[in-house]
Amino acid sequence: MEGAIFAAIGELPTQPTLLLRSIGKRVPASPRKSGRGEFFLSGFRYAEPLVEGLRRAGRDLTAETLVTALESFNGFQGIGPPLTFNSDKRQGTRAAFLARSIDGERAERLTEWLESGVDIEQVIQRLEGSN
Repeated sequence: MEGAIFAAIGELPTQPTLLLRSIGKRVPASPRKSGRGEFFLSGFRYAEPLVEGLRRAGRDLTAETLVTALESFNGFQGIGPPLTFNSDKRQGTRAAFLARSIDGERAERLTEWLESGVDIEQVIQRLEGSN
């Protein structure tokens, strides 16, 4: 719907990031033509930090070296929100940005990343404690 404002958890398909430019050379831009729609891009958004973690872990990969590599993320920026992991923070991010639909196929970004103060781990603990 044109003019609708929504929260986005990853870069818009038209953003000029290196990964999106690379994808754009291989996949049509129109979401209506099985191209770079939200579900398509979400696969890259979720895989990109894992690939970076594997790269940082190196050739002698173990579960421990992967966890250590992921814990080195301090504002890692891919096509999703900035990610930070450590031994006390496993949520990764609490960020989204606002965008507006232009014509049903495109959107314009309205804000920078906005971070929520809600800690999902604390919410889960409160919910589990209330059962």
